[in-house]
Amino acid sequence: MNQTVLKMVLIASVAGMSSDIAIAQSNDSGCWSGKTSNGSNCVVSSASRKGERFIVTYTNQCSERVYVRACSARIGQSPDCGSRGIAARGQWNWSSFQATGRYRYGVIGSSVASQDWVCSGKVSNWNAPMF
Repeated sequence: MNQTVLKMVLIASVAGMSSDIAIAQSNDSGCWSGKTSNGSNCVVSSASRKGERFIVTYTNQCSERVYVRACSARIGQSPDCGSRGIAARGQWNWSSFQATGRYRYGVIGSSVASQDWVCSGKVSNWNAPMF
């Protein structure tokens, strides 16, 4: 393990989650903060409805790959959650049925797809319930 202490940030949308970690640069596993050089979040989101589907589009505005965990709250059910790597400048649409319109997501920079689990594991509350 690298001697440098790494900290990461879990970026949250709409409901404003927070995290206790943040990194400035990539480590040997390809993990990085998921933020731009000026500290802005790499991933932005927008939501829409199409019939009974609630769709959240996540857009990676950075020049490196990121790994996203997303959850949409649902009426009378547990949240609908999933995760995916998003290439540089890429997008991911997450669709849910019976959604309330509330959603949250976390982002970590992960330049190497096979290391997504390593990078997300560096965020202490990555797998914690989002709702």
